[in-house]
Amino acid sequence: MTNTVQTPDSAHGTAGLFRARQHPIRILGYTTRSFWLILIPLTRDLVASRYDIASWLYGSWLSILTISVIFLYAFFRWYLITYRIDDDCIVCRSGMFGLFETKLYFCTVTSVSSAQSIINRLFRASRVYLCCSGKGSRAALRLTMKRSDMVRLFSLLGLDENRQGGPLFCFKPKRSHLVIFSLLFSSSLSGLILIATFLLQSGKLIGARLERDIKLGLIELSDNAKTLADNLSEISATAMVCFFSLFSISFIANLIRHASFTVTRKNGRLFITSGLVTRRFHILKSRAIIYSDAQQNLLMKLFGICSVRIFCAGYGIKNRELNVLVPITTLGRVRSSLRLLFPQHLSVSPSVRAVRRNFFSYVWLPLSAETIILLSGTLLVRLSLFVDGAVRLLVIFSQIPVIWLFAAKLVSLFKTAIGYKDGMLRLDVCRLYRFHRVTIHASNISCVTIKQSPFQRGKNRCSLRLYAKAPSRRSFLVKNIPLDETLRLLSEAGVFCQQR
Repeated sequence: MTNTVQTPDSAHGTAGLFRARQHPIRILGYTTRSFWLILIPLTRDLVASRYDIASWLYGSWLSILTISVIFLYAFFRWYLITYRIDDDCIVCRSGMFGLFETKLYFCTVTSVSSAQSIINRLFRASRVYLCCSGKGSRAALRLTMKRSDMVRLFSLLGLDENRQGGPLFCFKPKRSHLVIFSLLFSSSLSGLILIATFLLQSGKLIGARLERDIKLGLIELSDNAKTLADNLSEISATAMVCFFSLFSISFIANLIRHASFTVTRKNGRLFITSGLVTRRFHILKSRAIIYSDAQQNLLMKLFGICSVRIFCAGYGIKNRELNVLVPITTLGRVRSSLRLLFPQHLSVSPSVRAVRRNFFSYVWLPLSAETIILLSGTLLVRLSLFVDGAVRLLVIFSQIPVIWLFAAKLVSLFKTAIGYKDGMLRLDVCRLYRFHRVTIHASNISCVTIKQSPFQRGKNRCSLRLYAKAPSRRSFLVKNIPLDETLRLLSEAGVFCQQR
């Protein structure tokens, strides 16, 4: 006999209305961003009218009507989506009158993720994502469930972390390691993304007057920074303030997002928890992990530390999450942790290395960027578009990322390699500033392409690009490796190869 969550046909009244649908808090999620933008000036007008309801309704009737339409649309959208949890599947109906039906069998689910913000925790709700193989980074089902439904769903999926049976292995990084991880994987660009929405919409949200006050405050902050660093120009002081402010925002966001990170393996599944403000919980099937990616930058290589990420459908797809398995730890502990958490992962030694004599193929990008910077600086001075001091300062600041990129590419010349052992293929590659050590099973490889430039043909060398079995077409490029040894290795691995 199949047990199901009660539907409106089997329940009556208000209880029946909510029993087969998502948590009512999801209605707010279906409203548009304009809904909240209109509420702020509407509330401000009510206060300005000294709570005179009649005059407030007369002056703001259009805004009230707009809010009512948005809310009604969100309510009917919530009302028309129903779901039913059976013993072996979950059925979701959506669209007008429930014409569209999605049926997801539990045996096909590869990962389940849940996220609880502070508001969701207050109302005992959780945003649940169920993904299956073949869906890639898109969730098969996304529902905001009541806690009781979520617990029952996890129980039917057999994804209860406290379930008895099977050995249990747990990894929890040190707090100091999480701080280092947040520092290394923070950037000014991430901070800029977090703050850009507020700055661009400040006029709509808080009014023109307060917007001017904020801008004047930023200008004053820049002037104070210039006073403290009187040996620097106004441009350098402003650039320093912006850089460190944006970097700090990104760092704090990363630290909050990955606080209390814990990963546990039990019964062939990985249970990953993280988050301080928004609590996230991921459950992955170990056999559904396509590949692991151990990442380092130059500083991490210098201090012998590493961060490991994994690719599994549904993990790390929301709110700029990183698909982390081991946030950061020493190289020795990474190997031991991977053996316990991800037993399918084998330690593979590189056997085919890049030809080091072809120096230019690795450093052409930073050398080209350096040439463009110098020529542009000279041209700006000749055309008198900027003062000579400002141009020199810009050129100096531009040198930092170029020199760092040159150093990374120079190291990659000695580290780029591939290897194979017992069905596992390893690729050591470099993408811009970051080094990747990708370990993937041959069965998870979609195809491999080998290309030869006119210069490589005469020297029997090639460039290899590997595509993983993922809808996003994840690929990794290995440059300037011996052709014969590469073909021999791929033949041993039984990997389909396209030669161009």
